[in-house]
Amino acid sequence: MKVKVFGGEFNISFPFALMVAILLCCDKTGMMSVSLLSIFLHEMGHIIALYLLRLPPRRVNFHLCGIEIVESRLYCGYSAQLAVAASGPMMNILLGLILLPFSNTTFVAIMSASNMVIGVFNLLPLSRLDGGEILYCAMSVVLPENKCKKISRAVDVILVLMLFVMGVYLLSMPNHNPTLLITAVYLSVYAIIKRR
Repeated sequence: MKVKVFGGEFNISFPFALMVAILLCCDKTGMMSVSLLSIFLHEMGHIIALYLLRLPPRRVNFHLCGIEIVESRLYCGYSAQLAVAASGPMMNILLGLILLPFSNTTFVAIMSASNMVIGVFNLLPLSRLDGGEILYCAMSVVLPENKCKKISRAVDVILVLMLFVMGVYLLSMPNHNPTLLITAVYLSVYAIIKRR
């Protein structure tokens, strides 16, 4: 499905829509709807930053591997890329902090926590996440491109291994939480696909 908004094209793939529908139908706690709202606000942070920098997105693709924002210009400078990358996590963290004093109701408390977790997680310096983009832009100012790529790959391997080990540990605990392990597997598979 394609929708045009403010000159940008929003493409929602059928697998993405199906995945969201299944997640919402299987969600008995309401956590998934809150998480999806937090993810939507995260992406809105990026889109708002692009419009503020006069770089409106040409296309936003919603597909099974995530949400991809295609900028109107291929090169906009490292400072603009850094600002756009940081705007998503900052939107979540600010919203989480703003909601924190009002978290006497369950929904607001979950919304605050969800935004904080998504914001902080996206700041991890993995190339698939905003933190990886921030690290790459910061390194590109002082280092040649090939060195930046090598450092990014090394950081990816170390962090994914750490997430994998912590995921296995959490899975072995009495509550058997597989979330971190699934995330580590997803990030490693996505990194392998992107490098082909």
